[in-house]
Amino acid sequence: MKITKTEVIVSILIVIIVASVIFLAPKPKLSTGCGECTPWINGTCGSGECESLEMKQGRTCYGDYFSDDFRQEDPYNSPRYSIGNAPPGCEKRCISMPEMCNTPPEQPITIYPENTATEIPITANLSWESSDINEQELLYDVYLDTNQEAQNLVSENQGETEYSFQLEYLTTYYWRIIVNDSYNITESPIWSFTTEELMQEEEEPDESGNNDPPSNNGDSPYECTNNEESCQENILVICLNKEWQVVQVCENGCENNACIEEPLFDIKVSLNENSENIYVEDKVEFSIVLYNFGTLNPVDVFLQCSLEDFEKNKLDFFEETLAVDLQTSIKRNLKFPEETQKGEYILSCYLTYKEETISSSELINILEKPHEEHPKGVINFNLILYLIISLVLIITIIIFINKRKKTKAWRKKIGNRKHRSTKTTSRKHKKGS
Repeated sequence: MKITKTEVIVSILIVIIVASVIFLAPKPKLSTGCGECTPWINGTCGSGECESLEMKQGRTCYGDYFSDDFRQEDPYNSPRYSIGNAPPGCEKRCISMPEMCNTPPEQPITIYPENTATEIPITANLSWESSDINEQELLYDVYLDTNQEAQNLVSENQGETEYSFQLEYLTTYYWRIIVNDSYNITESPIWSFTTEELMQEEEEPDESGNNDPPSNNGDSPYECTNNEESCQENILVICLNKEWQVVQVCENGCENNACIEEPLFDIKVSLNENSENIYVEDKVEFSIVLYNFGTLNPVDVFLQCSLEDFEKNKLDFFEETLAVDLQTSIKRNLKFPEETQKGEYILSCYLTYKEETISSSELINILEKPHEEHPKGVINFNLILYLIISLVLIITIIIFINKRKKTKAWRKKIGNRKHRSTKTTSRKHKKGS
């Protein structure tokens, strides 16, 4: 069987068209806001636990489905057809709204601390657990507040079931967890716990002398007084509160008896769990705890934090002025520039009050982002399917062309026989006449 030039050209064109459809066609993704919504018909969807659920009447948009190169939908989102025609540019195959066939995650339960627990350390980690019957990835929002409604969001969409936070002494906290599986959310009840009291060993001061303040076992701040009748210059009285923290330093002179506050600060920077080893496009999230041991009232300080290399070059930073009470906790984030190379960098924070500056720092490691490789199994599958389709089309075309040629030859042969038969009959008639 000889293949003509026309057959070869047609086969090549078909192969090009098939390859374009498989490899160049846009791959459908989960759509948001694609066209107008149309009503669904009743039916069932899903598999396993979801199979017995009746699909309710709902509304969704054309194109809202997951698929790979060959439109193999997510097993929890079986496709259904909607009523009406698809809007321009949208797929005609749709899935039911996820919540119709997706089982929400189980309600989170607390592991630590237990609800209404007391004497919880201020460095304790909150931990909980939850599960999902569909075995989907779960993400958690953490709310922690001193208000009973627990409206303060401290962590969003985290994958871990544990959260660390610097707490304050002798404070009642309320917290709750919201878990989501990308389709549905489940909210925990509001739990509470109370942190421990600041405990320090109390030592009764030595017996007071002529110019010492009286001892009162630390029950209340000492009074700054000078009981000596004959005043002397440059006599200092240090005033302490019951926690043995410096409250006042009194300058007692004969003509000037004034007490001044002496602030005593400290700062601690802590990286969030996922910020020690990051990629360059990730945010660096961290907590800052500021301590003021020297005054009874809040004091305004200047805070500056920056991402630096080991040559002290600043890659990102922020500055702000804030009031520091006995203990003040804040959360902030910074981001490396896109051109930052992999390696180790420093997060440094500086607290400045008047002429005094103190600092705290943490080490950050930027990782090299792994190269995304196309799955080998998908490539082989595409190639095999492409070859099979191409081969079937080529064979079909060749068979069709050959069959058509044979049909023409057969018709031509029949025509020639009829023509010869007609001539023979005509000759017989002539001889008979």
